[in-house]
Amino acid sequence: MADIVQVTGFILSSMPVGEYDRRIVILSKELGKISAFAKGARRPNSHLIGVTRPFIFGTFECYRGRDSYTIFKAEVKNYFEELVSDLDSVWYGYYFAEIAEYYGKENLDAVQMLNLLYVSFKALTNKSIPNELIRFIYELRMISVNGECPDFFTCRGCGSHDKLDTYSYTYNGMFCSDCHSKVKDGIKLQPSTLYTLQYIVTAALNKLYTFVVTDEVYEHMVYAPNRHVCMASLPGMYEHTITCNSLSKTYSITGWRLGYLIGPEEVIEGAKKVHDFLTVGAAAPLQEAAVTGLNFPESYYEELLALYTKKRAYFLKGLDEIGLKHNVPQGTYFVMIDIQEFLDLPQFQGWTDLEFCEWMIKNIGVAAVPGSSFFREEVNHLIRLHFAREEKTIDEALKRLKKLQELLK
Repeated sequence: MADIVQVTGFILSSMPVGEYDRRIVILSKELGKISAFAKGARRPNSHLIGVTRPFIFGTFECYRGRDSYTIFKAEVKNYFEELVSDLDSVWYGYYFAEIAEYYGKENLDAVQMLNLLYVSFKALTNKSIPNELIRFIYELRMISVNGECPDFFTCRGCGSHDKLDTYSYTYNGMFCSDCHSKVKDGIKLQPSTLYTLQYIVTAALNKLYTFVVTDEVYEHMVYAPNRHVCMASLPGMYEHTITCNSLSKTYSITGWRLGYLIGPEEVIEGAKKVHDFLTVGAAAPLQEAAVTGLNFPESYYEELLALYTKKRAYFLKGLDEIGLKHNVPQGTYFVMIDIQEFLDLPQFQGWTDLEFCEWMIKNIGVAAVPGSSFFREEVNHLIRLHFAREEKTIDEALKRLKKLQELLK
């Protein structure tokens, strides 16, 4: 008796065989790409007539033969009806399936290819995403899955991961600004373009075509040599990005509680309805005043960044002189302090960062925020301070923080 196997997969192609049969190619999770015959599938009364066409995703039960399989039962999980009713999407679907059939091999792990094919077909049914964009993403990710993708992360000349700016067909990879003069076929890439390519080849497949929600509150407080890149400004990303921003930090009006969203019209319309039910609306006079700030010249933001760059340097120098371990923030006006060496002291054994912050208020006279509130993981050794104050206030805070180091003597 022939072996019976069950596979979950996607029908890539289907062709007639003889008078009533079909031969189909399935990209399966369990066996990679397989060929299977569906006997009698073209007869009007066959239970296989509607489940053996291309673009069917489901579970198939087959008899295993010497050179092929024979389907006798199928359970469809997705017909992709929205796709097959749109001619333009159908052409893209056949093209995607053809690429998958080219790369697929029997008994070769096809889980990533199958998942990529599935999410790409789902994307083709989403009319807010251009089919051409889906095609570019699919092609790049498919060659990445199969080990043929260019290296977008390392300089082919020196091995550096920094300052990558030139792509070479000859070397199938990137060159940094120190090495790009060595290549004759170099193509200069904008940082946003390089970021997009890196994202496409590394993003989780279930997020490849979804919306990105970004928090860009500190876009004007990013310190050199770092720079802010708005996700919505990347090629093809505007339609898939919801940008959240606030006026509080940039214009020093934290008490006004004003912010805004930028994104595709249909998304913002939905957000407006939610906002109406939650808060009705921000005070109209404050909104009018905020418009004045939004119309400030570029010089305002340059002066703002210069101001906080100076404050950061001043505060970090003070922390270094005291001997407190800290990070060097690339943006914002917050600094994380490592308190592990204090938590290791007998008097603080078993304390949380929250308990240490409460102790600091009473005994040091400086208020800090527990770092654990910013992490999903179990992080207990960090506290957060900020330097958005006048120098005399920063000086007083540093003077008080010196008391901490006395604990380690």
